[in-house]
Amino acid sequence: MLAVLTVGVLGKVFAYDYLTQGWANIFAAEEQTQTQDYKPYIKSQKLAQTSQDADTVTQGTTQDQTQTTQTETPAQDAKLTEIQKLLEDIKLNTEKLTPEQLTSVGFKSAKITPVTFEGRVFQIVDVSDILNAHSGEFNITDGKNIFAVVAEMQFQTQLEAQDVFNLVKTRIKGMPGVSINEDNKSGDGSYFMNDSKRIGSAFLVVRIKNTVYFYTYPKTNNAFIKNLIILLNQ
Repeated sequence: MLAVLTVGVLGKVFAYDYLTQGWANIFAAEEQTQTQDYKPYIKSQKLAQTSQDADTVTQGTTQDQTQTTQTETPAQDAKLTEIQKLLEDIKLNTEKLTPEQLTSVGFKSAKITPVTFEGRVFQIVDVSDILNAHSGEFNITDGKNIFAVVAEMQFQTQLEAQDVFNLVKTRIKGMPGVSINEDNKSGDGSYFMNDSKRIGSAFLVVRIKNTVYFYTYPKTNNAFIKNLIILLNQ
């Protein structure tokens, strides 16, 4: 899905670049050849006539350019707006969170910072073989402290999201040193992964509609994460 959507967006971007930049680089120049005439009065007449013609052409060109600019500007603005909307639409939900929204749920002076998604959640559960997801990973940070790490996997349908929600649970159950704590109090379904080696951290899996979220955070931030999930579920 991501590949198709990305190709579609890039196609529109390239088309827009051609329309806005291609036409701008097309220039036409007319070569004018003046016939040499050794009679002073004829030469003066020709120069005067040429000057008048040049003024006429310049005025006409200026008017045409003004009309073209006035005609093309709304269309260009519409194209730009459409592209911006498409780019915004392909952002993951976590990436769209604003500092104001983060403050409202309890994370003061925080922002969303994208990081490289390595195909693992909670650092130990491999999900790199799930190819039908639009995935990303983000830090909720104030620039000095990381309040939470969020991995997000977005699918085309809720059924696909539910399948991955269950698949990750199955994989966790088969790993040593970790266990599942059924919760189901958040979103459309949720559970915690308990890690005996990282007892100070919480590992929460939540499904909301067609998206599965994986939250890693200090247990002291549990109330803020709950508020964030409520915000995303609105």
